[in-house]
Amino acid sequence: MSFWRSRRALWACAAALVLIFLLWRPGAGRFRSRLEQSLGSALGHKVEIGSVSLRILPQPGFNLSQFSVRDDPQFSPEPILRADEVSATLHPSSLWRWRIEIATLSFKDASLNLVRRSDGRWNLEPLLERAAHAPAAPTGNSSAEMRRRFPYIEVSNGRVNLKLGAEKTAYALTNAELALWLESNDEWDLRLRGQPVRTDMRLSDTGTLRANATWHGAEDLRKTSLRLTATYEGAQLGQLTKLVYGADRGWRGTVTASANLTGSAEDLQIQSEVSADSFRRYDIVAGPALRLSATCSGRYNSWPRQLSGILCSTPAQDGSLLLRGKIALERPPAYDLNLNAAKFPAERLAEVFREVKNGLPGDFSATGTVDADISFLADGAGGVTWSGSGKTDHLVLRTSALQAKNGDATLALGTVPFRAISAPSKLSGGRVRGKLIDPLHDTNFPAPGNALEVGPISVDLAEEQRASFHAWFSPASYRATFAGEAPIQRLLQIGRAAGVTAIHPALEGDAAFDWQARGAWGGFSPPQTTGTIHLRNVRAEFPGLNAPVEIASSDVRLTPDTFKLEKLSATAGGVHWTGSMARPRICPGPATCATLVDLHADEILIDKLNLLLNPNIHKQPWYRILTGSTQQTGSALRSLHVQGTLQVDRLVAGDLNAESVATKVTLEDGRLHLAELRASVLGGRHTGDWQADFTKETPSYTFTGALENVSLLQLSKLMHSNWITGTTRGTYELTFAGWNAADLESSARGTFTVDAQDGTFPRFGLSASPLKFQHVRGTLTTGKALVVITQGKLENAQGIYDMSGVASFGHKLDLKFRRSGGHGFAVTGGLEDPRVAPFTTTER
Repeated sequence: MSFWRSRRALWACAAALVLIFLLWRPGAGRFRSRLEQSLGSALGHKVEIGSVSLRILPQPGFNLSQFSVRDDPQFSPEPILRADEVSATLHPSSLWRWRIEIATLSFKDASLNLVRRSDGRWNLEPLLERAAHAPAAPTGNSSAEMRRRFPYIEVSNGRVNLKLGAEKTAYALTNAELALWLESNDEWDLRLRGQPVRTDMRLSDTGTLRANATWHGAEDLRKTSLRLTATYEGAQLGQLTKLVYGADRGWRGTVTASANLTGSAEDLQIQSEVSADSFRRYDIVAGPALRLSATCSGRYNSWPRQLSGILCSTPAQDGSLLLRGKIALERPPAYDLNLNAAKFPAERLAEVFREVKNGLPGDFSATGTVDADISFLADGAGGVTWSGSGKTDHLVLRTSALQAKNGDATLALGTVPFRAISAPSKLSGGRVRGKLIDPLHDTNFPAPGNALEVGPISVDLAEEQRASFHAWFSPASYRATFAGEAPIQRLLQIGRAAGVTAIHPALEGDAAFDWQARGAWGGFSPPQTTGTIHLRNVRAEFPGLNAPVEIASSDVRLTPDTFKLEKLSATAGGVHWTGSMARPRICPGPATCATLVDLHADEILIDKLNLLLNPNIHKQPWYRILTGSTQQTGSALRSLHVQGTLQVDRLVAGDLNAESVATKVTLEDGRLHLAELRASVLGGRHTGDWQADFTKETPSYTFTGALENVSLLQLSKLMHSNWITGTTRGTYELTFAGWNAADLESSARGTFTVDAQDGTFPRFGLSASPLKFQHVRGTLTTGKALVVITQGKLENAQGIYDMSGVASFGHKLDLKFRRSGGHGFAVTGGLEDPRVAPFTTTER
């Protein structure tokens, strides 16, 4: 072997060339125009390069800056590709062949603009078609030939932008890694990885898109053989819906999808799988993880643009759930789809409902199977028709919320029929006689435009008591009715099982009900529930009451805004109550969530009312409020907010009777206020303002008021001693504290102003005759079981007496009556047999 053919000779020549380049570098700027011309000719687009620098080590090549490829003006005036830094590596043979042959083109921080014209053509198609027809050698060829080898093109940390026509969309692919090369003479390979984003909002956890594509050269790119595999992993469902729709739709879970496409761009066979792990609604955090998955196949045709041969299925144990049909990708779209279920397990549907319906019990489940055959047809002109029917077999709902006294926790529904219905177009959200019709919400049109009608079915609620259920579900909204008779506990159990209510009131009795619910699917807005419930012979326990309330009858009326208790006839604390109560159903704040009452009582006995309300009567917790939990004294009163009016025909407090009692009631944060308290008492009239504070362990009371024309004779009889006659008027201010009479008496403090007229003190006269008076005025102050009289004046025929002294709650007296002349008399001893003795100033 000669020297020049030896391997050593080749290496020697290469070393010599490298040495020459190191010692004498040709001007790299001269290559800029050659590179722009060469690349532009290959791409069919104008290429612009800011500057070029030659690189020898570690591999010969060029460093390019401000690199851009102009787009066809028919697509966009912006560059199709732009990069601040590009590295071009040469094949080693370029050093001695004196022909620039690029081995690798590496783009860093590149930006690629994908543009789709209104005719459906993409701006990359001319580039790919030109590359397919170019006489290029495969990228991986190790030896040079007459054809230039197609370079290995790679992009790191790139960005792919999407533009539809003249409109630049908010969608983009960031952190993109892309590689393109010519695998063989007519086989091209592409590898892509990136993260989808929206440029108009900040997103996270949108997942990673990966794609590998292989295609072969052809005269028409749309007819070229194509094989594409794509995966999409790690996307959080909430962020994904925000990416697609621009708003978080409220769903949670991790999305994984894959797709395999084979065929040509105009005729593709598609196989795909999609799943969502830990699927749930955003406000449902408990319960087992739910996995939703489906497998789909179909065929895409570019002309006409449609998906045909669609077949989607989801795991269903021994049953099946299949979606078949075709979709024309037009605006509006036309489609012909069929949904078929054969022995699909109701258990699977219950699992989904549990994660999409807030309020359902965590142990909600179902047994039975579902069979259905429903078709959906759209004509492409806006007309949509649903048809078909289905049913459930042996459907049984199960949850602990339904548990009866015998331990059974099920609700057997058996066979539930349903059907797809389509009302005439004039009823599907149009106008009739100038009136806008919403068929799902207008009771005159129970069959909505396109909906799934469930029922009507008969539900066995108790022995010889049944109810009827009927519902409609449309793409945008829903409506349901439930009417019949049932024990109220059973009715509440069903409400809890359906997620309509979460309360567990201590109620027993019967109810006849007519309930409706309606709402929209979007935004997770709660349904509007309305209707009436007629209560009969109900026994109820309420917070703060030591005994149950017996409701003979009442009508509960539900409106979208309020909960009303009307025509109430009940007994509590030995008192018969009538009237009404109303409470807002949506409470933005405590100030707007007061229970409005208008109550009337025939007769209230304070002793019995004390037995009903006093928390110290029984040792057990006195607030077994709806949850049944124990609470501290007064906590229920602190949580209630009540406003309204109260009327009592007769109020009895010991020996004191008050009639025609009327007041305005306010209870808020444990503070009770009885304003404008009016009553007929002791033959006169009373007007007052009473307040009670239950925020502490020992309640306190503040009473203020005025009396007019009160009979002093009735007052003395009330004290079991005929010690005064006449009438009086006056005002008072009193404070008390405690739960029982002893505490109230010992804590009593207050002031009375008295103006008595035309009366007598039968036992206070100096002789056997009573002490008469035209007026008695004075101020009485109470404290420590005593009444102190100050600034008192007694006026009679003998003159005007100054009154002073003390009287105890035990009817002990020490009073002085003194005239201006210095004479007077004293009254001491017991009220029943007082000692009356005259005195002079000296004696006094």
